[in-house]
Formats: sequence, C-alpha cells, structure tokens
Amino acid sequence: MFDGAAARGRSGSGTTADLAALLGWPVVLVLDVTGQTETAAAVALGCARYRDDVDIAGVILNRVASQRHLSLIAPAFERINLPVFGAMLREDGIALPERHLGLVQAREIATIEQRLDRLADLIDAAIDVDTIRQSARPAKLLPTAGNERSSESRHHLPPPGQRIALAQDLAFSFMYPHLLRQWRNAGAEIIPFSPLADEAPDPAADAVWLPGGYPNSMPAPWRPPMSSAPVFATWPNGPFRSTASAAAIWCWAGARRCRRAQARNDRAARTGDLLRKTKLHLGYRRARLQVACSLGAEGTEVFGHEFHYAGTVSTMGQSLVDCTDASGAEVPEQGVRQGSTTGTFFHLIDGAVA
Repeated sequence: MFDGAAARGRSGSGTTADLAALLGWPVVLVLDVTGQTETAAAVALGCARYRDDVDIAGVILNRVASQRHLSLIAPAFERINLPVFGAMLREDGIALPERHLGLVQAREIATIEQRLDRLADLIDAAIDVDTIRQSARPAKLLPTAGNERSSESRHHLPPPGQRIALAQDLAFSFMYPHLLRQWRNAGAEIIPFSPLADEAPDPAADAVWLPGGYPNSMPAPWRPPMSSAPVFATWPNGPFRSTASAAAIWCWAGARRCRRAQARNDRAARTGDLLRKTKLHLGYRRARLQVACSLGAEGTEVFGHEFHYAGTVSTMGQSLVDCTDASGAEVPEQGVRQGSTTGTFFHLIDGAVA
C-alpha cells in the first residue's frame, strides 16, 4: 500500500496510497493473516494511521486457516473499531501459478474460467460485497476539459506509424492498453499478428512492434536463441523472419537479444549462467532519446518500467537512451538502435511530462 518509487527525504511515490489520496477513494485493505491473530489488527491500525490523507474503509482477512482462527482475530478489530468486510479461508485450489517474472498469464491457464468461477462463489459466500459498495465514494478530481481525443493526445507519444503491426501471442503479450487506445485515437491502425504462429507482419505496416512477454518460456524451435543479432534475425526461417527483417521494428526484447556471449563456444550454457547470476532489475524508468526513432525526435523523454533478470554483456549499434531510475540514478542498460531496429529493456508507459 505504501511501497513505491524511492524518493529522497520522504516516503515513496506512485503508491496505492498516493492514488487513494489523489482521488479521494477509501481503501479496502486485504490482509494475509497467515500465522497471525491480534497482530493482524495492529498491522491494520498502523496502515489506517500512517497517513492522514488516506481513509481505510475496512478490511478483508485473507488466508484464514479456520473458523477458530477467525474467532481469535475478529475481537481485536472490534476493539480498534475497524470494520471487517469478510474473511477468506485458505483455498489452495484458487491459487494462480507463478513464474520467475510474476504470475502465469490468464491466457496460459486452461482452467482459468473455472478458477474465476470458484473464486467468485467463495467471495459471494465470505465477503459483504454490498457494504463494500456502500463505502465507495466518487473521485474528487474535476473532469479534464475537452474531449477524450484532445486530452489524451496533449502530453502523450504519437503513434510510431499510421499502420502498426503488433505482435500478440503467448511470447509477446505485454502491452499497456492505454497506449493502443491513444494511438487509435490519433488515427493509427493496429494490426495484430503472431510470431509464434510464424505469421508475417502486414507488409503495408509502417512499423512492427514486438512488446514484452515471455519469449524465453516458449518451447523450441520458436524460442529465440541468445545471440548477438536482433530477435527477428535469429528466428527460424519463415514468413515472420523474412518480412520483419526488412521492416522498422521496435522490440522490447531487442536489447536482451542483442547481447553477445563472451565465448561463442557453449553459448547456451554461458548465457544460462549469466541469467542465473544477474540481479533483478525492477522499477520505473525515465529515458531521454539519444537518437531519433519511432518514439520521437532526439531529446524526447519517455517513461517506462523494467522487470527482468537479464543483463547486457555487449551491444551492437548506437545507444538509444540516457536512462535513469525513479531516484535519478543512472541505469546501465541504455537500449540499442541498429539500422531501423530499436530495442530497450523497459516497457514503454508514456511520454514524460515536464
């Protein structure tokens, strides 16, 4: 709730608490009470009093072991006068599988509909949803003047082309919906295609965009090998490779794929060792373009975020950005531009506003 970007001399920013204070929305606090009794109420009380501009409407107790466990927790909440909206008993059957970079995506879980139905039934039985609805308040911000099209384009990045071929499948799956909405509002056409199915991007596209995702988790032969070449150049021969290699490409995974192993022999083993030893890179990014590309002119600033374990051994081509984290510290991975191909480690969020 209070964990965000590091900030010198004050609490973190970009937190759930910041958003609640900005919009004037009360917070429903969900607490994992595994192994706790009265401590759960102490934690909730601390959250409720930590910031004067944040209102805790009530609490949902999660992963309660039994009704007896609940009976040991509930009296403490009565003493601090903090409403308990309900309690979810521990239910391993609704847990979602995880991988090294977070949850397995919904589209990869064959039983996702059954899991969601089961979760909905449990919530209906255990949570006072009507009381939660009654505690809601409208946002206190005034609406932005002007229509959606003008307000959304005021400080945002223009589309990288009139016709944008967007890779969308299990390997390339992470793209912020607001970017696509902004580009469509600006008159761009988004044309999806699947590299995993060896589909070529539309030959009439002005730009090909490979977003974030899990290409390394895909089975061979479609898993791109670790190589000094961009991802499309190391893909198996087929329509995707032959068309994409001739196009202007923005590739989120490009910088990751553009590193070279220090020894060409036993490359796979050495790259695996590199991935195991590299620390987690996580956080917001502010980047200034060093060269003109599909994101804008030289000097344009953009926001993004990184979440990966890979690192850069060496790169080919020009450095793409001067990149810093949320505290202003320099980030060593600066992205790459080579010919018409650009790539970064960070997921693009939007244009930076001065």
